[in-house]
Amino acid sequence: MKMVICTELYMNYPSLMFMSLPVRLTITGFEFSATAVVAYLRNRVNFCFLEPKNPEESHLKEVYIESEIGDKEKQVLKNVGKLEKFIIDQLRKIIDEDFVFPSYHSIEL
Repeated sequence: MKMVICTELYMNYPSLMFMSLPVRLTITGFEFSATAVVAYLRNRVNFCFLEPKNPEESHLKEVYIESEIGDKEKQVLKNVGKLEKFIIDQLRKIIDEDFVFPSYHSIEL
């Protein structure tokens, strides 16, 4: 599986919309392992993941991100390690805090 996310980073200093940087993230090697719990109650479907057997592990086993910051016609920074690590850490945090029991999400039918 490969997913490409393109966006722009806007700098508002020293003035509003002072500069924008194109950001392109290519996500590959996505490995996720979890036990899902789905409960149908009245007109809602509730969904969450069970905690991993080993509390030190994360459900997100592997993910690789290749980053490009800047305009391809000008200069481009590739594979910015700090940005890639930050995104992976935030993704793991979101999964662990918002999708692992006792947290859950409901979809009203």
